[in-house]
Amino acid sequence: MNRLLCSFIFLHAVFIMGCSDNIVYNNSSVKTSTNRASHSDKSMYEVESQIYTGINKIRNAHHLAKLSRDSGLDKVAQEYSKAMAKEGVISHVDSSGKSMEDRLEDVGIIDWSQAGENLASSTVGAEPAQSALWGWQQSPGHLENILLPTFVYTGIGAYRDSNTGEVFITQLFLTP
Repeated sequence: MNRLLCSFIFLHAVFIMGCSDNIVYNNSSVKTSTNRASHSDKSMYEVESQIYTGINKIRNAHHLAKLSRDSGLDKVAQEYSKAMAKEGVISHVDSSGKSMEDRLEDVGIIDWSQAGENLASSTVGAEPAQSALWGWQQSPGHLENILLPTFVYTGIGAYRDSNTGEVFITQLFLTP
């Protein structure tokens, strides 16, 4: 049980309201994609898939629509999980001062009405997806992101620090 509890020390959630009616993504609307962003670690792809399935089960239990996975959002989430692992810090703002909004803008996601971000890290020995899902459900801010009925798209990224074995997880939520 102690290992599991250590996994939840680093959970963060952010929810931001934008002022746009649709998402502009590289000058076109975001489209649901079953194609995932490239991933170098198959086990991390499995963690991401487990989180996606788990989040939608939670939403379904609350009679909410399934989130659609977007490969562009996956890429942003994967890159940020990797950056957090390299810095050894879990935070919504990176060491250069960039926030979730900045990271979205950097890849061309410039117009949206709502966006949210859940972060987690999981220590060695814990099941990363189950640890993140459990922890997020215990936290009002994380749970709010998961259960917000207006969120439509999600992107998930997991990255394992090769030195420590710690897994860093980012989940993005977006509403056009």
